[in-house]
Amino acid sequence: MRLPRCHGPLLRGLNLPWAKALGGGVTREYGTGEIFHQMGDRVDALHYVLEGHVVAKAVTPEGVERYVLGFLPGTIFGQSPFFNRAPAETLFVSVGHTVAVALGRDYIYGEVAQRHPSLLLNLLESDAYRHRVFGRHIADATLRDLETRLCRFILHLVTEASDPVPVEQALTDAAAEVHARTGDEGAEGPADCSARCHSGASALFSHPGLTHEDVARYLGLHRVTVSNLLGGLRRAGVLGQFNRKVIEVCDGAELVARAGMSGDGDRWP
Repeated sequence: MRLPRCHGPLLRGLNLPWAKALGGGVTREYGTGEIFHQMGDRVDALHYVLEGHVVAKAVTPEGVERYVLGFLPGTIFGQSPFFNRAPAETLFVSVGHTVAVALGRDYIYGEVAQRHPSLLLNLLESDAYRHRVFGRHIADATLRDLETRLCRFILHLVTEASDPVPVEQALTDAAAEVHARTGDEGAEGPADCSARCHSGASALFSHPGLTHEDVARYLGLHRVTVSNLLGGLRRAGVLGQFNRKVIEVCDGAELVARAGMSGDGDRWP
């Protein structure tokens, strides 16, 4: 079945029209864990993600972390502290290798405002979408049970943050990664899918490189809780593989049902 879209905290391609204005910025590569802005920093540039994954992360004085939003290619981040001119209330961090373009305040208020006013409208529209998504994300955490929240997040990953990939390629890549990490020659291959999935048919999607720990931080849960919930979905035949390379959806109809959604798309409440 065609899986319905489910809005969520990973944002991709919201600001693609800005590609024509990136020449006025400074392009830089960032490594895993490298920080763009600290909490409390004054922010004088917007950042456009060309490659990779950036998270806005809240951290308590006790060191408890929660991912607030994620920014994938084609998306700008840092608008709130930039336009509000107040200290940043979240930490912006690179997840893995990231390439981003910094667009300074003088360039935004000068060149962009004067020659590309439509880009500011795009920024306003994308911010409205982002606030809508954030509101739903918070409401989900308050009103929905843990499995429903995880299923909605998985639907979000496969319909908005990932791309379909050929089964053979996806499974070969995933098996190679497992072997490189563990030396396990018995990692799953293409022939293992249909035998495990109750439905006998599965769909695979590229994964934006999230670990179980990353998923837990987006959902405000413990990693063990996420791993246990994923294990339950695998045993029920809803999911197959779920790793940094691919997500395997074995029973799309059951995944949609467990997410509390209709087949037509995101339903609220």
